[in-house]
Amino acid sequence: MNVEVRSPLVVPPFASSVTVALNSAITPIAEVPPELHRAAPSRQREYVAGRYCAARAIGRLRPSDVPLTIGRGVAGEPQWPAGFTGSLTHTDGLASAAVARIFDARSIGIDSEVRVDTWRAERIRPLVMQQDETGIGGEALDAGTRVMLVFSAKEAIFKCLYPVVSRRFYYEDARIISADATTGVFVAELLTTLAPGFERGTVLQGRFEIDDRHVHTGVWLEPHRP
Repeated sequence: MNVEVRSPLVVPPFASSVTVALNSAITPIAEVPPELHRAAPSRQREYVAGRYCAARAIGRLRPSDVPLTIGRGVAGEPQWPAGFTGSLTHTDGLASAAVARIFDARSIGIDSEVRVDTWRAERIRPLVMQQDETGIGGEALDAGTRVMLVFSAKEAIFKCLYPVVSRRFYYEDARIISADATTGVFVAELLTTLAPGFERGTVLQGRFEIDDRHVHTGVWLEPHRP
């Protein structure tokens, strides 16, 4: 039985979000692709769960003639049906999808990460954080949550921008400027020019939510206007 749980509130109301508990049996919506046949059962389960969430999310938005198929790109990224954009994430215990029509959002990115203790945070911090990010969120965030918020926010930014800029970039190519635990809003800045319209200094805004176990983030781009 598929156990759907409340989706994190990190995307705008026009987006359709579906989240499932990975400890439940997930009805396959898509077959595991050949490149994942040798993957660990847990990785195959995450793939199936993500595609299930995506299909459910699209189904809530689509006209009846839009297919539910979500393809897989050469870099493993989801390929959405025409007229839609979206993002997938999975972590220990959860898989989620968020989908929007392209006249509502040009692109969207979500991410969820498990909160960690201070010891593990210190091991992760040098990989994902810059010195001026170490005080993000102030006293409202403990060290472990702060590291995973920065980590998750940059992952969401990558997922949102990659389909638009068509190039990989890394943790050092963006920095989180601020994160307000009261409003659940974070602000980020690109430190590298990625493409026209996404030059160094471009400011992005996203949302985050923290629960007992996870940090969740979401970022989206406004649609092109005529």
